[in-house]
Amino acid sequence: MSIESATMRHLCSLALAFAFLSVACTSNPKADREVSLDRVIRPATLRALWVDSWGDGIYTPEQCDRMIAWAVKNGFNTLLVEVRKTGDAYYRSHLVPRGRDVVRNRPLDHAFDPLDYILRRAKGEHGLRVEAWLVANRVWKGVVAPEPTAPLHVVLSHPEWLLVDKDGEVRQRVAGDSISLDPSDPEARAHVAQVAGEVARRYPVDAIHLDYIRYPSGPWGYGERSLRRYRDATGAADTPSADDPRFIRWKADQVTAEVREIRNAVKLANPAIDLTAAVVAWGAPGTTGYRGTKGYLGACQDWPDWCQRGLVDGVYVMHYKREGVAAQARDFRAWLPVFMEIRGMSPGFMAVGLAAYLNTPSETATQESASLAAGADGTAWFSYRTPARPQP
Repeated sequence: MSIESATMRHLCSLALAFAFLSVACTSNPKADREVSLDRVIRPATLRALWVDSWGDGIYTPEQCDRMIAWAVKNGFNTLLVEVRKTGDAYYRSHLVPRGRDVVRNRPLDHAFDPLDYILRRAKGEHGLRVEAWLVANRVWKGVVAPEPTAPLHVVLSHPEWLLVDKDGEVRQRVAGDSISLDPSDPEARAHVAQVAGEVARRYPVDAIHLDYIRYPSGPWGYGERSLRRYRDATGAADTPSADDPRFIRWKADQVTAEVREIRNAVKLANPAIDLTAAVVAWGAPGTTGYRGTKGYLGACQDWPDWCQRGLVDGVYVMHYKREGVAAQARDFRAWLPVFMEIRGMSPGFMAVGLAAYLNTPSETATQESASLAAGADGTAWFSYRTPARPQP
């Protein structure tokens, strides 16, 4: 379903967008409920909701029904549903192990396919756009190893594909002991592309939505195999520092190659399915262009290049700033013209991702209006489980 048709069907709901304050928290009963603001609404506005699988939301048919009803009631016309969070699948897969109910620490009912159910209910009955949210490179989180399953988890079946830091570690300690695939490994990239292609081939999603399609921030990419590929490609003889411009450029090229391979797999499976990505805008925009920002220098994610090349059909910029912190509010607005400049050179759409979980509803409303007034194609809220900042 096109963004335009999904949007037109829900313009009436958009007028009631902040009715969610009466239910915004099921998860947070103390959320600010007193807001009623006029917002800038255009006929083709995309209004997306990230629905993660780290808590209740998609584990059972009843949870899915509640989530869809909540989204419709509160004016969302697009669902970004996390069906791959750590190398697993909340759908039927022959390639990766089945996801678990994290809250209750148990497997999902094998008779239940969350993605299929959401497509039938949200897309088929309500006309919502549904994107399958796939966490691309982060494949594990936590100190306990994955259980032996069939199919075997990629951390166990292919440890040679894992990303390594300068100290030889594979766990990202500052991010919940996350483990990632190495974007420079051709076999790891092919695996992620195969996973995306499987979803595109088997499910009538509107898009494959990529997340963690980047390097972690920090000195990563120092495995022996990775450094050998770097030296072969660049002619370098030494071990580069983490801030070596040539090393950063090479790593960014590896991520771009991964995006290209995923796009090829998706379009081969179903040319009608879009490829979108959640992309970073860390810190302030700076004065030297995107390649002078933390997102490029730290994550090696050159998403403006993907947009300009048409490698993605749309991006959701994770523009997560606190409106109540003056410096972050300034950064939020300073980035908007940068986004619109990139948007002007891109054939795809651009939505601004809002950190609803860090803000009160009124603050999120203010950021949403600023984004739309600047010319964004829409917004995306993070997230269904935490649609407003928890109140003390």
